[in-house]
Amino acid sequence: MGLLNDSKSRKKMSAVLVQHYQKFIFLSFISGIVWLALLASDVFNNKTYFSENALLPGLVVREFNPRSSLNRLLDSLKEESSAHPAGMPSAWIQGQFRQLGLDVYQNNFTVNYPFGSKPTYRGNNLYAILRAPKVASTEALVIATPYRDYNSIHDNTLPSIALMIELARTFRKHAYWSKDIIFLVTEYENMGFQAWLDAYHDVSTSDHIISEKLKCSSGLIQGVINLELANYQFSHLDIKIEGLHGQLPNLDLFNLVVELCNREEIPTTFQSQFNYYPSKPLTWESWSNNFVTMSRMILMQATGLPSGGHGLFHRFGIQALTLKSVSFKGSVSLIQMGRVLEGTIRSLNNLLEKFHQSFFFYLLPSTRSYISIGLYMPPFSLIALPVLIKALYLYLSIQSSNPKTEMGSDSNKVNYWVASDVFTLHFVYVAQSYMNDSSAVWWTHLGRAIEGHKKLVLYSIEDMYFFEIGAKGGLLKPEITVKYGAIVVIFFISGVSLQSKDLLTAAYQFRIHSFIQIFSLILIPAVVQLFVQLIGQIYSNPDLLIGFLTVSCMPPPISSAVLLTKKAYGNEATAVFNSALGSFLGMIVTPALLYLFLSSSGDVPVLSAVFQISMTVVFPVIMGQCVQPMFGCSYFMRHKKKLSVVGSFMLLLIIYTTFCETFSKQNDAFTLSTVIITVTTVIFLQACLLSLAFYLSNNIFQFPPEDIVAILYCSTHKSLTLGFPLLKVLYANEASFILMSFPLLVYHPMQILIGSFLVPFLQDWVQNKTELRSKFHFV
Repeated sequence: MGLLNDSKSRKKMSAVLVQHYQKFIFLSFISGIVWLALLASDVFNNKTYFSENALLPGLVVREFNPRSSLNRLLDSLKEESSAHPAGMPSAWIQGQFRQLGLDVYQNNFTVNYPFGSKPTYRGNNLYAILRAPKVASTEALVIATPYRDYNSIHDNTLPSIALMIELARTFRKHAYWSKDIIFLVTEYENMGFQAWLDAYHDVSTSDHIISEKLKCSSGLIQGVINLELANYQFSHLDIKIEGLHGQLPNLDLFNLVVELCNREEIPTTFQSQFNYYPSKPLTWESWSNNFVTMSRMILMQATGLPSGGHGLFHRFGIQALTLKSVSFKGSVSLIQMGRVLEGTIRSLNNLLEKFHQSFFFYLLPSTRSYISIGLYMPPFSLIALPVLIKALYLYLSIQSSNPKTEMGSDSNKVNYWVASDVFTLHFVYVAQSYMNDSSAVWWTHLGRAIEGHKKLVLYSIEDMYFFEIGAKGGLLKPEITVKYGAIVVIFFISGVSLQSKDLLTAAYQFRIHSFIQIFSLILIPAVVQLFVQLIGQIYSNPDLLIGFLTVSCMPPPISSAVLLTKKAYGNEATAVFNSALGSFLGMIVTPALLYLFLSSSGDVPVLSAVFQISMTVVFPVIMGQCVQPMFGCSYFMRHKKKLSVVGSFMLLLIIYTTFCETFSKQNDAFTLSTVIITVTTVIFLQACLLSLAFYLSNNIFQFPPEDIVAILYCSTHKSLTLGFPLLKVLYANEASFILMSFPLLVYHPMQILIGSFLVPFLQDWVQNKTELRSKFHFV
């Protein structure tokens, strides 16, 4: 206590903190990250075990064996589902449960969607109660599933319903039940679950979900198993436990399911990760597998979204999880799954009180190990400590009569936040662009997590001269690594990936290809040129206006246009061909257009630009085309994903070093108003261009609906992958390069967001052959 009471000691401590606070921040943040990463190793975490002895999973004799009746029941359910495409075959499901002597009821609900045109949806939940024969209905267990037929965008759940009926038949034969068993089938996914839970507990948790009162209910629900089984045969089960706002079920419930699956020889995964190396805790493979699993769990919890219908039960103190089947030519059958459920329900039936002994706060690096709250809170505290250090430093600086720090200007703060926003958007998009569909969802959660905790990260790195690392003359040496390295690699990959024969295979569709290329490389630059001339009368920022012109001259992208066209049921072949053709033409047309528009002002050094483009763009493409026959096209197709990864990281390096060069210095021209004007202008331009492209393709040229979808995406989207390196070549020496490139950095993620928003509308239009303009207000 002497140090704290002595004024001289306090001053010395304050001086040390003010002088070395950046080092403390760095040390604290890095130590927390390293400590948390080490916890993924089996050496530093604990093996799972049962805390609740009453579960007794090893003593349960499983008797479920329906033979061929389950198959016949599933076939009959498929026929009923086909006969009722508009909704759930409630009458058939009720009849099956009533034949078994169960109490069957319906719960009708209404959902008033709060956005858009505010449509109203009406659904019904069906539930059957198997009463415990010898006790009062004071406690209950639930087996639930959302109803999905084969037309659902998610995997169907008809096998789950068939298995529930067959389990009810088996459970009905026995008298050892001490709790009621409720079989629940809901409509509209989580909305149905929420409506039923509100009615069961006689509460209202949302003004937009109105549920009728239940005609009959049971007792206190102690456990819930939500099923998402899509096939009679599958390869393994994925266990989902994350609930609303990151809540988790009691660890004993998770351990129970894993143990029973192991006894029935059903492989299990968590976060789509197997426990590959249980006997090799000290290997790199074991640690990396555990770290990925743990990281995915943390990021899923950080979103605050439930990973399944079970997540809505947690807010009522009900322990629940979801079992999802994953089919990869597996040999696991529904009968094995039925025995797992029978064992789980019988173990829960043994409970004498609510789950309470095991953990409610934990992290799972694998299905057989866990990290308790006592282990993961210290590294989390170290990660959060920089915020406290920064606050204490600011307090001491204010108290000091001669502060040693200089507070940044408002414009400099805007620079930091804009840099983080744009870089986060592009990092998530580039990472997502070469991942599969399931991983794409994970990367989307990663983006949300990064954005949600961005302030913590920025406060930690803002005063460490983070941007100087990638600035000119910095550690990364971008004047060499980017100018003669990253750009060359990107265009070399384009050269080896571009199939020359593609230009001939689709040549007979000259009409649509000509429309897309003329619209993208001629009409859009002309329209934007006119727009810039008009807006230049009221807004005088020539660098930003040049940025809009450069965006208009860019070629169409490859990945986003093709992906969105495919999702919207458009002509995917046309999108692929035009993306490749646009990329080829863009290497020639884009520099020519930029010179045409900007040469009068002397912004483009012609000779040096031509030489630089020849060495860093044209030559790598030619080399790529020459290398392609040496290895064969099939070789590069097999390694397409690896090439995409390399190209994506090269693009991130270019974007990162550009931000470093700009934000390492004061930039008074880059203000909050610049950001607002840029974003607003980009949205306005995209809306106008989409409207014009649709009007011309549908009303004037009368293309088929599938081709119109490809036209909308291919003709209005602009490539960042090819565009940004070209800008780096042409304007690398410009002091205001960030302003000239900022519209493209905003345009790229915005076209993905707007394009994704249009996908469901375009899907309905293509399928139903209706007028698209009735779906969009801007046409």
